[in-house]
Amino acid sequence: MNEKFIYDVESSKLYSPDGAFLKKVYCPKAKHWNQLIVDDPQERSRGCEDCGDRVHNLESFDSRTSKLTYRDCVYIPVNSQRVIFINKEKEVPKPNQVGRNDEGLPIIRTVRNTKDINRAAAMGYWPDVRRIEYMDKSSTPRIPSGAKGRSNKKVALEIKFRVMQNPVTGVISVFGDYRSDYRQDFSEVKEVIPFTFYYPYYQSRPIAAYLIPPDLQDGSKVLIEDPIEDMLGSTWNQGDTQRAMNIIGYVKDRKVIIHHDSIKTTHYIG
Repeated sequence: MNEKFIYDVESSKLYSPDGAFLKKVYCPKAKHWNQLIVDDPQERSRGCEDCGDRVHNLESFDSRTSKLTYRDCVYIPVNSQRVIFINKEKEVPKPNQVGRNDEGLPIIRTVRNTKDINRAAAMGYWPDVRRIEYMDKSSTPRIPSGAKGRSNKKVALEIKFRVMQNPVTGVISVFGDYRSDYRQDFSEVKEVIPFTFYYPYYQSRPIAAYLIPPDLQDGSKVLIEDPIEDMLGSTWNQGDTQRAMNIIGYVKDRKVIIHHDSIKTTHYIG
């Protein structure tokens, strides 16, 4: 039997060794392990002077003799041998471990919820917090099918989909290319949703933050992998328009400034 806990870094969900969901790991005080009260020589847990709860160290926790519940606070060491980490590539690195691209530019990470913003602040980052302004069709004009957009012009970002369903099995297939009629055999399925355009970047709350490492010098050139701002990155002559990614900027006064002139729009035909 697997005796390791399972932790999903992206969703902050913790599962027991048998796969049962235990809880979402979240501290409203964004406490670090080294900020807790050291009162157990065996380091099985530490105390929290803010809330009075015990924080269990999963590295020392014996799941065979004790049980965790959703009420229990837990600490998960980064290099724990008792935990299987999934989606670890989504984890925000320590400020001194910020990645760089092939040109040596520091990579600015973007987080998109309150929990991750506060966690990053506790780690030492400065969150450059912003409200998201969606470039959907309610606020910006569409690009007509076959036309080309420009990165310095606001246009609605949207992609399309179509759903076909097998009337016997109920199984569906989703397509995003007008040419699917010529490439697929649709003799045994029928269209249940015709081609429909939609904006694909909505969040439950329109807030996000760029994470600025504490030792980054003012004026430093950076790579922004996931821009908060909607900017046109590509067009397709079938009408699809998508957001620019991996853009260049710089840091000034704890703000990320985007080099808009460096954004190139790619135009796809087919």
